[in-house]
Amino acid sequence: MKKLPYSTSLFRKVLVPVIYGYESVTAITAAHAIAGKENIQLVGLVSVDESQSLSVATRTARNVREMLRKMSSEERTRNRPRVQVSYNIWQELVGIVKEERADLLILEWPAHFEALQD
Repeated sequence: MKKLPYSTSLFRKVLVPVIYGYESVTAITAAHAIAGKENIQLVGLVSVDESQSLSVATRTARNVREMLRKMSSEERTRNRPRVQVSYNIWQELVGIVKEERADLLILEWPAHFEALQD
């Protein structure tokens, strides 16, 4: 079968958040099924309580970045490890979706919704 010079996938960029402390496996599996491995963008999110400095999450962010690198190489996604540390990860995620111009956002139920409410 001849490879077409354009994408036949409905979704060219599917964004899946990997939120520290929460499961993301089912969301990543769904993204693979919907868009293929090459169209997935994984984004690490680390939440910090507003009473603390964002720098308290440095080690955690580093661990999430390493986890994303490993997942990207195993899954052959096009992910460049990106980790955001924020007081409000929901607002951060909305900004990332806009910035990345994602066609689809896949969240893990109920884990991501619980994380985003904190």
